[in-house]
Amino acid sequence: MKIMQVDVNYAFSSTGKIVADLVSGLNELGHATAAFYGRGANSNLENVHKISSDFEVVLHALSTRLTGLTDGFSPLSTNRLIAHIESFKPDVIHLHDLHGYYLNIEDLVVYLAIVTGK
Repeated sequence: MKIMQVDVNYAFSSTGKIVADLVSGLNELGHATAAFYGRGANSNLENVHKISSDFEVVLHALSTRLTGLTDGFSPLSTNRLIAHIESFKPDVIHLHDLHGYYLNIEDLVVYLAIVTGK
C-alpha cells in the first residue's frame, strides 16, 4: 500500500514524532511511504519532503495576523503538496496537524474531494 503522511513538522513535536514513527513502522511492514511537512529543517531522508519555504511560512503568518483569516494562504506549498500527491499516487493520505502557516487547507480539501469523487 502507498501511504502519504502530511504534518506541520517531521520528527519534531508530538505530531511530527508520530509521523516519523508511522513512516518507520509502515516501511518495516513493506508499505511505500512518503511524508510531507511545512516547517523545520530540510530532511535528507528518502521520501520525506519539506513543502514550504521559511519565507512562505512567515508571509502566511503575517497575512493571518493582518486579515484575521487562518489557513487560507500558502498557495505555493499547497500546490507543491498537490503535485506530490499526483506524482506519488497514494492509496491513503493521512492528514495530521494541518495548521501552522504552511497550507491552504480549503484548497487542499477541495482538491481531495474532487479527486476522490466525494
